[in-house]
Amino acid sequence: MGQYQTFIKNILFFIISLVIFNFPISTFSSTRACESLFLNHTKNNFQSSLITPALNHVKNYGHEIIQTRGLRLFLKNNKSDQDATIWYGLLTKQKIDVNQSRFISYFTDIVEYVPRKLGQTLSRENGYLFTPFDGLYNLAFRKPIEYFASKFFNRKLEPAFFLKIPVILALSFSVSHQLDVVYQNQLENHVKTEISDHSKEYDKIIQSDYRYRKIKKAIQS
Repeated sequence: MGQYQTFIKNILFFIISLVIFNFPISTFSSTRACESLFLNHTKNNFQSSLITPALNHVKNYGHEIIQTRGLRLFLKNNKSDQDATIWYGLLTKQKIDVNQSRFISYFTDIVEYVPRKLGQTLSRENGYLFTPFDGLYNLAFRKPIEYFASKFFNRKLEPAFFLKIPVILALSFSVSHQLDVVYQNQLENHVKTEISDHSKEYDKIIQSDYRYRKIKKAIQS
């Protein structure tokens, strides 16, 4: 009887030992399996949502370039929504993205506050943004391109990437240059007015302040 009880205890001890030592291994294996399944699922979702559409877009873009003999690099079919703009793009209909995060939406509202108010004032209705650069681009470049493309190719075409980017840079440079010229003229006029209105104070400072010694020597010479 005693030997039988000892045998049963040994069997139970062996089973318990197997459970104790194998449980972490099985748990780790399950965890690794879950992790592998999650990574594969994430990878498949990422590939289906980002990589595959991007590859398809590049593939279609390459086919269009070959079919148009390189014309697609500079011109593309006109797909712009004319109903979304007023006055040749000076006012643009505001697009609301329902999938946008709350932080991005809040930041966008701050950035678009002034254009939205100006668009509301000019259009006399809500939902329009004041987009002066779009209007300038449309009048100076996109509309003429559409006109000449309709004459030569019998269809409406608009500038593509390799034609749009240099023009946008040129327009931006010309606008910024003109603004800088106006600013420099205003600054120069302001300086002249300030000096003439306070000439006595400036003369006193030049004669007494060491920081203006170079101006003092220039006046004396």
